[in-house]
Amino acid sequence: MHAATEIPILTKQPDAPHPEIEISYFEDKKKVFDFEELLAVQDSLPFEQAERGKFNFGFSKSVFWLHLRVKRTADEPIPWLLEVEHPSLDIVDFFYHDTDSTWKEINSGELYSPIYNQPQFYHNYLFPVDLSDTTAQDYFLRIHNKGSVRVSMSFVEASYHQEVAMRQEIIFGIFYGALIGLLLYNLLLFFSLLEWSYLYYCCFVGFNICLQLVINGHAPQYLEFVGGFCNELSVISAYGTLFFSTIFAITFLKTHRHLQGIHVLLQFLAIASGLGMVFAWRADHRVASEVIAFLFVATSASILTAGVHALYQGNKSARYFVLAWAILLIGTFLLGLHYLGWISLSIAPDTIVQVGSFIEALLFAISLADRIRMYRSEKEIAQTEALAAAAEQERIITEYNQQLEETIQLRTDEIIQKSEEIQQQNETLHEQQAIIEEKNRELQQYNYSLEKQVEDRTQQLMRSHQVLVRRNSQLEQFAFMVSHKIRKPVAHILGLMGIIGMEQSPLSVLQKYLPHLEKATHNLDAVIKDLAQLLEIEEAATTDKLQESEFAQVFATGIKPLAGLIGALQAEIHTDFSQVAGMKMIPEYMENIFYHLISNALQYHTPGRRPVIYIQSYVEESGITLTCKDNGVGIDLNTYGEKIFGIYQQLHENPEGKGLGLYLVKMQTEAMNGRINIESCPGQGTTFTLHFEVAVHQPA
Repeated sequence: MHAATEIPILTKQPDAPHPEIEISYFEDKKKVFDFEELLAVQDSLPFEQAERGKFNFGFSKSVFWLHLRVKRTADEPIPWLLEVEHPSLDIVDFFYHDTDSTWKEINSGELYSPIYNQPQFYHNYLFPVDLSDTTAQDYFLRIHNKGSVRVSMSFVEASYHQEVAMRQEIIFGIFYGALIGLLLYNLLLFFSLLEWSYLYYCCFVGFNICLQLVINGHAPQYLEFVGGFCNELSVISAYGTLFFSTIFAITFLKTHRHLQGIHVLLQFLAIASGLGMVFAWRADHRVASEVIAFLFVATSASILTAGVHALYQGNKSARYFVLAWAILLIGTFLLGLHYLGWISLSIAPDTIVQVGSFIEALLFAISLADRIRMYRSEKEIAQTEALAAAAEQERIITEYNQQLEETIQLRTDEIIQKSEEIQQQNETLHEQQAIIEEKNRELQQYNYSLEKQVEDRTQQLMRSHQVLVRRNSQLEQFAFMVSHKIRKPVAHILGLMGIIGMEQSPLSVLQKYLPHLEKATHNLDAVIKDLAQLLEIEEAATTDKLQESEFAQVFATGIKPLAGLIGALQAEIHTDFSQVAGMKMIPEYMENIFYHLISNALQYHTPGRRPVIYIQSYVEESGITLTCKDNGVGIDLNTYGEKIFGIYQQLHENPEGKGLGLYLVKMQTEAMNGRINIESCPGQGTTFTLHFEVAVHQPA
């Protein structure tokens, strides 16, 4: 846990003289210095001395300046390379003296992708160190990263670097090849067994490979298009690795069955890592990196707890799983603390990640294979037990069948005897059933005939009742006419005759009262004609005088006497018979209905307003409906609602009206098997609705 080792120096001859190296560093928290300004005030800046080549500054937004003073100790100058690990650093600028003693700058880092500006094609940063001068040479490194700031440096002899790089690439190739082999093998198992745990394992290994390619620098080295996005890609890969390892643990341990509490916690951690994988591309890299460090520690501990609990409950396939997470938990826990800057590790953190990842993937694969072996063993035991149970069951069934056959034989003899008795009883029952069915048919026929008679009689009674109700209403109206309209002119005539008989000069009196007598006689005649018209309507209701007629033709004939009044009032009359052109009717009655409805609308129009009348026909319910709407003075239905269709009812003072028109409209409508309704409001006009239960006649 203590990292106080000096900077590593790699050379072909370990006993050869090594350069003397002094390292100091300065943290520029406000990021205010460029290189020229730094040189100008270098002596006044608080550079701290260091004797190691590994620095871990944790998550920091500062710019770190590293000052290296290198002095040659060998007689002959040897070309050296300064190697800086952690290729995901955003900025790694190298400053050195050129041959003309001027400062030169090499810019490297994530922001200078697609490939580093370095002398060799390599996954780490390489900078040439010229020690041709015997005096100490000064070099500066400017380091900045939006994630964890970790710097590991080493001096490598230039001629020896190719050999070192080859060994490292071989080790990395074996590492990646082993992971890819595990992935492909378990992917084939998934397609063979269709067990989802294998697919989650393959996704876990795939994201792990991607993570290793990024943090080791091989992704930007060989895949040019990922340059500039290594930090984001590393965080996404880390979240993906954590997400699928959690899902794999849930499915492998089947935590939903026996580990409800831990199952909920693992689900929460899986959701958190899944959301991190989705939003890491846009999130602040430092925040995303800190969160993934905490999630790694929390998830590792939770999964290890779940594995121990499953192993305690008898899940033997969890033993390698627990071992994998126990090993990885130590490395992950220390690595998380290392990335947070809380501790420093003497061993390279990337080595912990690589070794731990490979051991974990290998033990996971062994766990899956062990579970298959256990499943097969349990299956064989279950099959053996099933065969033994089947044999025992077959023996029991054989004995039971023998006993059953004996019992069945006894029961069969009894059944045959009972069957003969039942057959005789059935024959008797069949004969009785035939008689009952015949009686039932006769009774059903009689009931049907009786119901038909009752239904016909009921309809006749209902029609008769309706006729009687209408006749009773009409008799009341006729009685009103006789008692009021006829009695009044008769009494007037009798009174005049009595006056004439009492006068001594009848001729002169007759001339004086003759006009009054004539007027009374005309009134009596008018009432008698009205009565005759009403009787005629009643007679039409009892005879079949209906004939097919068109609304437009009947309407034109009905309002012809009103042409002068229509012109005088400049009235607008709109008709719409497009939906229903006509029906079976008594044309004279329909003409009279149109006449009275239009006449009322014209007589009782609103003063100062042009009369506007709408006539429309349409199909509704089981017949045809006519509406007549005007914009006249309207009627107060609360006051006059019961008198509107009464005989000789005048709701407005009009010397020309007798109060008989709407009564005639109602009677003529009912004579044609219809009914009439009214909707009105004072000052807003009136709407009459006539509904006839007749067949529909569509327009041609």
